[in-house]
Amino acid sequence: MLLNPSTRFRHLGLALAIFYLLYNLTTFYSVSLYELYPSKVHNLATPFDSVVPFIPAMIVPYSWSLVLFVGSFFLVRTFTQLSLLSYRLILATVFACLIFYVYPARFSFHRLISDDWTQFGYQFLQLVDKPFNQLPSLHVSYAILLGVSLWDVAESKKRWVLILYRLLLVGICTSIGLSTVLTYQHHVLDIFGGVVLAVLVLILSNRVRMHWWLNI
Repeated sequence: MLLNPSTRFRHLGLALAIFYLLYNLTTFYSVSLYELYPSKVHNLATPFDSVVPFIPAMIVPYSWSLVLFVGSFFLVRTFTQLSLLSYRLILATVFACLIFYVYPARFSFHRLISDDWTQFGYQFLQLVDKPFNQLPSLHVSYAILLGVSLWDVAESKKRWVLILYRLLLVGICTSIGLSTVLTYQHHVLDIFGGVVLAVLVLILSNRVRMHWWLNI
């Protein structure tokens, strides 16, 4: 059965609304806390971060996260896939924002904006995303959750098409994850936090799905 476009938009709207509401609330909280009590906002830089290069062009895969986030709601084929996708993304958002509130952190490196074609991207990024809400990296968590959710959506009798699709999906999701540190948006620990959060969400979502199947 084909999914009604309005159903897809409702799920997307809910996921985006929860993200923007909670993410902006925790950003406002962290910024205010940093202005009043800077010592209460954590610094998660490690010696590994000092050797991570800044690669301006990685702003491109960094921006893919929102595109993949939105597009995924129109790529899944069944209502079960859509519901599971929404559940995973919303759960990750809620958990992450709880951590942002309990353990506020700030990115500690100074990023020089390159005077090239990437300049506008970083200026826009500075405008819409402050250097807070660090651990876990939602970019990383979303990339993993979207990759898993979209793994089986391609349909083809040709095996090479499926392989190519999955290689492309892995490449996109991996690039998004790496871009978080290569654009100087996150520290290395934030990546690990994002991975752990994604794994926990997948475990919880699989248990919910198994419980649902056992009770129908």
